[in-house]
Amino acid sequence: MVPKSFTICHRHSGNTHTSDSYVGDQTMKIFREAAKYVKKCLGGTEDDALIFCGSGTTASIKRLQEVMGIAIPSVLKEKVVNSCLGSAERWVVFVGPYEHHSNLLSWRQSLAEVIEIGLDEEGLMDMDALKLQLQFYQNTGRPMLGSFSACSNVTGICSDTRSLSRLLHQFGAFACFDFAASGPYVDIDMRSAAVDGYDAITLSPHKFLGGPGSPGILLMNKALYQLKYFPPSTCGGGTVDYVNFFDQKDTLYVSDIEEREHAGTPQIIQRVKAALAFQVKEYVGYKTISEKEHEYIERALERLLKNRNIWVLGNTKVERQAILSFLVYTITSSPNVEHVNGKADDEMHLSNETGNKRDKPLNGNFVARLLNDLFGIQARGGCACAGPYGHHLIGIDKPLSKDIRSAIEMVTLVSAINPPKNSFLFSNMYMYLPIFLKTLH
Repeated sequence: MVPKSFTICHRHSGNTHTSDSYVGDQTMKIFREAAKYVKKCLGGTEDDALIFCGSGTTASIKRLQEVMGIAIPSVLKEKVVNSCLGSAERWVVFVGPYEHHSNLLSWRQSLAEVIEIGLDEEGLMDMDALKLQLQFYQNTGRPMLGSFSACSNVTGICSDTRSLSRLLHQFGAFACFDFAASGPYVDIDMRSAAVDGYDAITLSPHKFLGGPGSPGILLMNKALYQLKYFPPSTCGGGTVDYVNFFDQKDTLYVSDIEEREHAGTPQIIQRVKAALAFQVKEYVGYKTISEKEHEYIERALERLLKNRNIWVLGNTKVERQAILSFLVYTITSSPNVEHVNGKADDEMHLSNETGNKRDKPLNGNFVARLLNDLFGIQARGGCACAGPYGHHLIGIDKPLSKDIRSAIEMVTLVSAINPPKNSFLFSNMYMYLPIFLKTLH
């Protein structure tokens, strides 16, 4: 359990780079104890390094890229890839179909070659396609890493992280998982030495109950750390043993990864808050959370799937967290709606009078506003920062995608307002399921 002394950190907070004073010594002890507790909750060992990073998983994934030596400013990427980086040393990174932008865009902007694995016929990650890609790139001898969402933040569909780890390790690739969407609700056990273990995990404690304001977390196998003989990803106070005025080559950097990767005065209060959020999760117990989440999502699907004016996105017959994304359709009494040009429900008849035939889907932001204004239910409209997955879910092909992009680009050129986007509504059932179901029904 996290000791009660954590609660005094606000009143007796000092610089962690000294133990000569009482305040500094106490702050350092609490600071280290918080990290030790979080690492224990995640199944980390001496072979793993825990790094607290800025704003959630976004910062954690970026830090992973930095310590792997593949992060680079966008203005230099093309030059380095084309002129300075040999193909044999360039990392190959596999990402899945569910990825949040944080686990896609930053990899695309890194020095890695990114291979995107699509969906199979059931709307799940295509494991056969991943295996073929792993076989191909294994023969090139290039370093490989898979970075996948443990759970989609759009549909709540869970990935089989253990099977993915075994497959990646079979072909000599590192296994990294983004637990941003499922971290508050599931057991996370690093087991980095096991064949089905994780080599790196990233998550956002600010999504935990009691966690807002806490930093992102990267827990990684030390084998992924490529800066051992180089300066750390960020140089500053706390990262050096010695530095002088005469020659930068005389600089001695701290060897411990967890120390050298926390430059400057660290997030003391924020780190403690992250540990307290983990304590809440441990106190409730992931089994209790899992049972309640399963009950909620089953009740939600039972009600929503019966309503033909609501389209729940994604495969509804597989394991998922209590996260739902859906479209709400208008209805019309027009006799011609269901069979126009030989296709059912394809035409848009927003101006028609209300009836009992499915018509045009309402904009997700509009539905979110109605739920908020009329019922106080908190939901969100948009693409959930997972644009590519959203394209698959609502059937946006390349020509339509180009048209949408052109329209958005045009709006941003002439107006300061946020442009409308293709969107759906998504919500977490965690707190207000009964009123949510009653409202939608």
